[in-house]
Amino acid sequence: MASDILSGFLSWFSTTGASTIAQFGLLGIFATAIALNATVFFGIPMEILLIAFYYSTRIDPLIIALAAGSGAAIGEMIIFYAGWKSKWLSGKVEKSKSKLLQKVRREINAKGPIAEFILFVIPLPIDFVGIMCGIMKMNPLKFFLTALIAKIARYYLVMALVVWGIGLIARLFGFG
Repeated sequence: MASDILSGFLSWFSTTGASTIAQFGLLGIFATAIALNATVFFGIPMEILLIAFYYSTRIDPLIIALAAGSGAAIGEMIIFYAGWKSKWLSGKVEKSKSKLLQKVRREINAKGPIAEFILFVIPLPIDFVGIMCGIMKMNPLKFFLTALIAKIARYYLVMALVVWGIGLIARLFGFG
């Protein structure tokens, strides 16, 4: 039952995100990135939408990455402030026995923005970096700037690799 509801929601959301992007272009990319990054649990990969958008519009991947990265950083701020304001969640994370959460917490405390940058660039199935940084009361401006740079870098790197890789394969097989 719950998995059917989740599956239906994800299907609806990915269709809605794709139609928003198609209808509104870069503004749709920006808005969809905010929505996808303002949640911890729904891991719809933004990169797939960005690549599809690139191939339908041929807009420079850097411009697409800037729009998506800016929206993603704003979405991450929503998660960050949820962690910042949540006394209940803070207590639950404190009591957590999860080795992964404890390791992430140690890394963020020890290395701050560098650890945040690395964790934002690596694609994780559940995005908990923003909540952890909020719980630990990381400087909001540092958090936002690091999220902005990391998300733009991630989206641009993925798009550049895909575009370059597909171009390389096309040339190798005589299609380009």
